[in-house]
Amino acid sequence: MYVATAEEYAAQYYEGGSTLYGPGEAAMFGRALAGLTRALSSGDVLPPATARTLTLRPGAAKAILRRKRSAVSMPGAIERIWSSGDTLYANYQLGSVDNWTVTGSGDAGRTQVEVLLDGQVVAWDDDVSVELHLRSPRHSPARGQLRWSGARPGLGYRIRLRDQLESAPVQCIPPT
Repeated sequence: MYVATAEEYAAQYYEGGSTLYGPGEAAMFGRALAGLTRALSSGDVLPPATARTLTLRPGAAKAILRRKRSAVSMPGAIERIWSSGDTLYANYQLGSVDNWTVTGSGDAGRTQVEVLLDGQVVAWDDDVSVELHLRSPRHSPARGQLRWSGARPGLGYRIRLRDQLESAPVQCIPPT
């Protein structure tokens, strides 16, 4: 969980949405820590602790989880895109599992999946209105499903993967 300011909580990005006690949490923790600091600095003296010396005998380094790397890098693919009312769905593949996750600082902040309307990004994988579900078993291609409930009926939306692969447009139809 995160400790977010009232402003961060109101924005409801990842940190604000992951705040346990609400918009006043940061102020509450600040008051509680200030009180603890005053109590510790009021002349209290703690007796010195006696701890035995630790003798460590580290063993040989051992890999706990062996990771099989895929020899072939699979390209991404948009398997299916459809809508139901104001909700847009897409099944997609971002290649092998090894290539799917953010692996370095160059990837940080890079979107993997985007929703487009007339070539403009209207939602992306870090947007709170977008749900992404990983549907891959271990050692399989990384398959996911996007669910976005911000679509307006009558408009055509596309899905784009990693700034390169775009789907055909899908028209959102109002429920009957």
